Amino acid sequence: MSESELILGRFQPYNENGDATDEIYSTKSIVEEIINIIGNEFIKGTVLDVGCGNCRFRKHLLKYAETYIGLDKYLENKDSIKGDIFSFNSKINTIWFMGSFFLHYPDYEKTLNRASEILERDGSIIICDEIRRDNTEYKIPQPGYYDLNTLAETTNFKIVNTFIQENGIHFVKILKIIN
Repeated sequence: MSESELILGRFQPYNENGDATDEIYSTKSIVEEIINIIGNEFIKGTVLDVGCGNCRFRKHLLKYAETYIGLDKYLENKDSIKGDIFSFNSKINTIWFMGSFFLHYPDYEKTLNRASEILERDGSIIICDEIRRDNTEYKIPQPGYYDLNTLAETTNFKIVNTFIQENGIHFVKILKIIN
C-alpha cells in the first residue's frame, strides 16, 4: 500500500479535498438532506461551527448565515480558530454541531449550559449526529451516548424540530432556549 493510500485511502475517513470518503457521510449528502432543509428557518446571523475540522460546511452554511466562525480543538486555518466552546466568548445566533457534540464533549450538560451563555436569545442550536448515539430510544443506555431530550429539559432548552436524514444515518435536533 502506498503512502497516499494510507493518507487518503479507504483507511482514512476523508479525501484530499477534506470530504468524507463514504457517500453517506459526504458533504453533498449533509447539505442536500440537512442544511438545505433547515437553512431558511434555523441558520441565521453568525453561525459557530463547533468541531469544524477543515470547515467543509462553511460555504453551505453561509448561504443562510451572514458570518461563519469555525471552531476546532485541534485545527486552525484562515476560516477557523483553535479552541472549544468553553473558550469562545462572543454572542452567536446559530451553533452547529455536526458530529462534534458526541465526539468532542463528554460533559454534555456543561456543553449545553455553555452554549446557552453564548447563544443569542432567539438563536438555535443544531445538533446532527449518528442515530445510534442518541440514547432517547434505548431502554438500556449505551456507554458514552446521550439522551438529548432529557439534556434539553435539564438545561433550559426545548427541542423545536427533529427529523432523520433521508439516508437514515443522522438525526437532526434543533434546540431553542426556553424564555
